[in-house]
Amino acid sequence: TTAASIPKQRFDNFKIFSVNVENSEQLNVLSELEKHDYDFWESPVLGDVADLVIPPDKESYFMRLVNLHEMNASVKVANIQDLMDLQQPIIAPKSGYEWELYHSLDEIYAFLDELLEQFPTFLTPFTVGYSYENREIRGVKLSRQEGNKAILIDATIHAREWISTPAATWLLKELLKSEKPEVADMSSNIDWYIIPVNRAWRKSRTPHSHLCYGVDLNRNFDFHWNTVGASDDPCSDIYAGPSPFSDKESIAYKDFFEANKERFMVHFAFHSPGQYILSPFGYTYNYPDNHDELMKIGNAAAKAISQRNGTEYLVGTTAEVLRPNSGTVRDWMKGVHNISATYTIEMRYVRQ
Repeated sequence: TTAASIPKQRFDNFKIFSVNVENSEQLNVLSELEKHDYDFWESPVLGDVADLVIPPDKESYFMRLVNLHEMNASVKVANIQDLMDLQQPIIAPKSGYEWELYHSLDEIYAFLDELLEQFPTFLTPFTVGYSYENREIRGVKLSRQEGNKAILIDATIHAREWISTPAATWLLKELLKSEKPEVADMSSNIDWYIIPVNRAWRKSRTPHSHLCYGVDLNRNFDFHWNTVGASDDPCSDIYAGPSPFSDKESIAYKDFFEANKERFMVHFAFHSPGQYILSPFGYTYNYPDNHDELMKIGNAAAKAISQRNGTEYLVGTTAEVLRPNSGTVRDWMKGVHNISATYTIEMRYVRQ
């Protein structure tokens, strides 16, 4: 059986719980659950709220832990399948490309093709590679003049984090069409490489065991691989793979980046949810040499976001602000290739 032939999974009576992480004991318990195939929509962080999916067969055990450790937990979604049954009408396309909707891969690529037709002088298509199921991983390069340094943006390496793709396509649209002087300046004096869909789910589709398939590609890069915040359990959502660069998608990204790395001065990886601007490193609490500069840039971005819409983003290294993790794109780019600035942007969301 190939991954492509696996039927769609149903989630009848799966619940989403929100848990307030109020002390270190609770954080440790939840962190252990995350290592053992519990699906967290937001990883546990002390002083914050973590959302996780609880299947029916694990609810009794989970509630015992909640009571034992006096956790403040509430049901956020009583039945995930009810929401998924509503999904198709929600994502059904209107005329053209809409940012109030979630679009299919074909619709996203059709939008790129439309822009390529409208702006043939400035836009160039490129292919990063192909997924395990032979889906093309496409991107576009925006360049208005020779000699520019470049910014690389990838979205949805965890592609269930859907909002990251609309953010990338919206940015591309603004860079092409905005009449604001500051946007026009960035569009003219920087080359932009934008990959709006870098994955098709949190994990890849490669079957690495008889029971589970897929690798968390953002744990699969060869820099302090699988040392912390990753798992060697193929059924874990943070499975690092049997070896670094074990999957077609991470190899393709590596080859693409290394072929163009002299052009890139900044890299952003778009993720969600969380409201974090995360710099290297995740594998250690030590700082890169230009940590102060990275914090200055990150804090300026957070201030601008707050002034724009009142949303507060936390800024810091991944290990300090969120949680330690290893084998990530961000750490690999900084640790192996010493790119000037690389950030993970965990985007905003509204808790229901």
